[in-house]
Amino acid sequence: MSKFPVARAVAASSAFPLFFAPVVLKNYSAENPAPEPEWIHSVLTNSTASSRLKNLALQQNSYIDGEHRKFIHLIDGGITDNLGLRGPAEYAIKLQESGLTQQTPVKLPRRLAFIIVDASTEQDNGCDTRDRTLGLGTVMGSVAKITGNRYSFETIELFREVTARLDREREAACLKAGGSPSSKIETYIVELHFSQMANESDRHFFNSVPTKLQLPSKTVDRLRQLAARQLADNVEFRRLVSDLWDQPIKPGSPMRPSVAAAKNAMQMTNP
Repeated sequence: MSKFPVARAVAASSAFPLFFAPVVLKNYSAENPAPEPEWIHSVLTNSTASSRLKNLALQQNSYIDGEHRKFIHLIDGGITDNLGLRGPAEYAIKLQESGLTQQTPVKLPRRLAFIIVDASTEQDNGCDTRDRTLGLGTVMGSVAKITGNRYSFETIELFREVTARLDREREAACLKAGGSPSSKIETYIVELHFSQMANESDRHFFNSVPTKLQLPSKTVDRLRQLAARQLADNVEFRRLVSDLWDQPIKPGSPMRPSVAAAKNAMQMTNP
């Protein structure tokens, strides 16, 4: 891995079909065979394992078969996970069935915070005001956007459900073992997207920003300012800050120095 160029990884992350070609990697598992991971064998041979966990095991097991899967084609991850949340969700599913997948205990933190930045736009092309047949480009664009938005919504909801269920099961197991309920993991899911903006002119501006490899500096500055403002005003983020300070922070109230510093740091990062 140390010899793999970072530029190729970046190219793979941007390789959206039709616009950019996939990045092709050779699968060396045929030349250097390795035994099937124990957790995969355990899941696939256990009748009580959930269908979702078995599907994860089958997906990962396919990379071991270098005879049939000699090459791996990498494309933009947004095709299957535009928010980057499927990985944590799948890991939570594995933890939930730890008897099948975990070989060593996992020490989890008291709090887990996820800041999800959804930069998808809600452009209105006016098709609903006309009775004419839509062009192929408009139809394909609408299908991709609807499918992506729906999948992103379901991913967030799946993650909420899995983490909540995992926490309930851990708390019940702790109480059964004679522990205290204080072992509960507090999860914070902070969602930021353009539809949250109250100002109509701001929503129109940001929804009209095109997907490009480079944006005007003024647009980037405005996006950074928006990110900082949206995060500072987000109810779930304020709950996180309040819990860290162990006292409530109401919307619109002055933030403590460290929170203000975090806001300034957000302004210095890319959106």
